[in-house]
Amino acid sequence: MHWLWLFLIAAGCEKGTIKIDDTNVVDTEVDTDSDADTDTDTDTDADTDTDSDTDHTGDSSVDTSPPTDTADSDADTDSDTDTGSDTETDSADTDSADTDSDDTNIRGDSNQDSSLDSGDISDESGLLHSGVDTDILKDTSVVDDSDSDIDTGVVESGFSDTQGADSALDSGDHTGTDTDTETDTDTDTDTDTDTDVIVHTGKEGDTGNVFDTGVYTVNVSGTVWGLESPGLRLRAPGGAFALESSGIFEFPVIPGETWTLTVKRQPEDEECRVVTDSGIGGVDDEVVIHCLKVESYYGNGTLWNDYVVNDGLDAWSAGDAPCAPFVNGPKYDSCLHGGGFRLVDLPGFESCNGMTATDSLLAFNWICDDSPGHARVLGEIDEATRLTELVDFEMGRWAANPVVIDVGAEQYSTGDGSWWANPVVVDNDGLADGFAESSTIYVVTEQPDAVYSLSNTVGTALIVKGDIALKGDLNKENWLLKAEGADFLWLEGEFDGQYNNMGVYIADSAFLRLEDVIARKASKNTSNYHGQGVSVVDSEAVRIGVIETYHNASEGLKFKNVVGVDVLDGTAS
Repeated sequence: MHWLWLFLIAAGCEKGTIKIDDTNVVDTEVDTDSDADTDTDTDTDADTDTDSDTDHTGDSSVDTSPPTDTADSDADTDSDTDTGSDTETDSADTDSADTDSDDTNIRGDSNQDSSLDSGDISDESGLLHSGVDTDILKDTSVVDDSDSDIDTGVVESGFSDTQGADSALDSGDHTGTDTDTETDTDTDTDTDTDTDVIVHTGKEGDTGNVFDTGVYTVNVSGTVWGLESPGLRLRAPGGAFALESSGIFEFPVIPGETWTLTVKRQPEDEECRVVTDSGIGGVDDEVVIHCLKVESYYGNGTLWNDYVVNDGLDAWSAGDAPCAPFVNGPKYDSCLHGGGFRLVDLPGFESCNGMTATDSLLAFNWICDDSPGHARVLGEIDEATRLTELVDFEMGRWAANPVVIDVGAEQYSTGDGSWWANPVVVDNDGLADGFAESSTIYVVTEQPDAVYSLSNTVGTALIVKGDIALKGDLNKENWLLKAEGADFLWLEGEFDGQYNNMGVYIADSAFLRLEDVIARKASKNTSNYHGQGVSVVDSEAVRIGVIETYHNASEGLKFKNVVGVDVLDGTAS
C-alpha cells in the first residue's frame, strides 16, 4: 500500500492528523468557545385594567346611599400584554479557544458572526471540495427574555345599589397603567464544531497530514539512488528544491492535476535521471531518480598514473596496495595501472539482467557485476587506448566521456565530468629542470621551440598533439625530453631532432609507458650521447606500445641496464 501524505503548504500553521476512509471525510476539529454575554433589557409594559361591575338590580342611577348594599367582590383579571421590545445587543464574541486560522463561522443565534477568523475561507455554496476548508460553528445561545406576563389584579371591594344599575365605578375600582422594569442577564455558551472536509480519491487506511491554508495536496514519494555529490536541484509543481544525498524524499502535488519533476541542475561529477518524470496527483505517487558517476575502482588508483600491486587472482581482485618503484617490480605487470580501472555503481538495480555499458570514446571495456548485492559496471582501459584520446587539446582538459548503460528499454548515462583529478596543463614554452609538477598531464598543442624536463617527478605525463612535432631549440644542443628519476611516467607524441638536437632520454625510472612515440632525426653525437632516438638507462618495468624511430645518427631505440621490458608492438630502424 502506498502512503499518501496530505498537507498544506504554509509556514507556522497548525495541522491535524488524518486518516482517509472510504467516505473521503478526513478531518474533524472541535473548538469550544465560552462567550459570556451580559445583556440588560428594559421592558416597558403598558397594562390597561378595565373593571366591569354588574349590579344585579339593574338600576342605572348613581349609588349614593350608605353602604347598605351587599358587598360587591370584583375579581379583576388584568390581561397584561407585554408590548415591550426586548432588544438584546450582544458584544462581539471573542472565540478565545478557536485557534483554527481557516474557519468560516456560521452562528446559530440571532447574532450572526459575519467576521471571519484570520485566514478563513468561506464556501457559500455549502459544497465541500478539494482545496476548501469550511467550518460550521453551531452557537447555542440561552436567552432569558420571554416576557409574557399574566398579572392578576387586586380584588376591589365595592358597594352596589340593589335598586338599580350602578353605572359608576365602584369604590376601589380603577383603570391603571403598570410599568414593569425587568433586568435580564443572558449567558451565551458557544460550542463551535469545525469540520474540515477534503474530497479526495483515497484508499481506506491511507494516512497523511492536513495543514490549514485551504490548498490540499498529496505527496509524491521519491527515491534517489547513487547521489554522492552536492548540487542536485529538482523542479516540482510547488517549486525547486535540492537533494544532497541518496534516500527518500517527497514533494506535494494537487490531486487530479498533472505534475512533472525535472532536473534543474545536475550535481557535481554526476548525472541524475528521473524515471517516470510525470503523472497525475493522487494516482501516480512514486518516482525514482538514478544518479550515476564514473568512479575509481581501486582506492589507490584514483589518478591517472596511479598504480596498485597486482596481487589478486585477476585484475579485479587486487588488494589495493599502492605500488612502490623498484620494490614491487621489476616487471611492468607486477603492478596494475590503477587509473585505468573504473566503475559505475547502480545501487537501484539488483542484478545485471539485460544490462550493458559502453563509454562514448570506446576507450574502456565494460563488464557487469552484481556480486555486492546490486549491479555495477566495471571498465578496464583497452590496451589500444592512448592518453591523447582522453584529453581535449582545444580546451586543455579531460575529454568528456559519458558511460551509457542500457537496461532493457531504459537508458542511463553518467555525466561529462572528469574521470581523473590530474590537472591538464597546456605548455608550449618548455619546462626547465625542477619546474614540472607530479601527477600533471602536460599537453603540447603548438610547435614549441623549447625542450622539456620531467626529472624527479611522480605520475607525470607529456603528450604532443598528433599533427605537430616537438623540435626543440635549434640554437641549443640538448635533449628534446629528459626524465631522470621520473617514476610512473607516460609519454606520447612525435619528437624531431632536426639533425641537431638529441631525442628522448630516460634514466633511473620505473613503471614507464611509451605509447605512440616517434623519434627521428636525432643526430647530435657527444662523448655521452650518440644520437639515439630513444635512450632508456638504469630503469625497470617499461611498457612499450608503439615506437617508431628513423633517420637518427645512432640507435633508434637503446636500452641499457633495463629490466622488465614489455613490448606490445614496436619497430626500430
